[in-house]
Amino acid sequence: AVFDNGFSEESETEHNYILTREISATVFRNGTKAYLCEKCADTYCENENAYTSIEDYSVWLEKSSFVYDKREHYPTVSVKSKSGEELALGEDFEVEYPKASTDIGLYYVTVVLKGEYPSSKVLYYSITPENASNLKLSPLLDGLTVEWESSQNVDGYEIQYSQSSSFSSAKTINITDRNATYQKIYSLARDRDYYVRMRSYSKSKSGVRIYSDYSSAKTVTTGFCLELNEKAAKLAYEDPNVRREIFGYS
Repeated sequence: AVFDNGFSEESETEHNYILTREISATVFRNGTKAYLCEKCADTYCENENAYTSIEDYSVWLEKSSFVYDKREHYPTVSVKSKSGEELALGEDFEVEYPKASTDIGLYYVTVVLKGEYPSSKVLYYSITPENASNLKLSPLLDGLTVEWESSQNVDGYEIQYSQSSSFSSAKTINITDRNATYQKIYSLARDRDYYVRMRSYSKSKSGVRIYSDYSSAKTVTTGFCLELNEKAAKLAYEDPNVRREIFGYS
């Protein structure tokens, strides 16, 4: 006799997975691959993280501006992850510098992140002309005089002046004579404090102006005029051989 106990033994199915959907990873998104078993409809996914991009890191130059001194300048590059880990030059990233960086001008550095999917970032630095030195101010009746010692390797200067120490609403005078050593400014308010600063510039080979940093600001009080004494005041402020005290001006 044959008895049926109601139990049956199932054999383990051998899966046959096929790729049903694929989203490739990029530097902007994660990737994924979806698989389906043709025999039992079982599924699973494989995920792939987004590629590492140099935009995921902080990249900067330790110094972005140098004053012209006839020497070559190659600024140090630093790269850090968002967690603050510092990457190693040569091991994690490479730096491509210009072949020469001696002359006044703008230069760029290419930072290349190493790995299976390299990415790069371009940073800029400049070599600037030396600024004018020994800036001096003296008052005029309705203006002021700016004096300085000229610099080498410059094409001109810019002077900014304002009644505000922050140079808000400042006016700018462009001086194209590289040998100039003074500039008179007229039509200013009388008996007012004015702040003045200046910088030099040189033109690159492409004609772009490369500016030095501004000098420290200096201040001067414009001249004033006693009633009915306009001519005397003008003479006192503009003729170096006339003592102002004679006319009552300090």
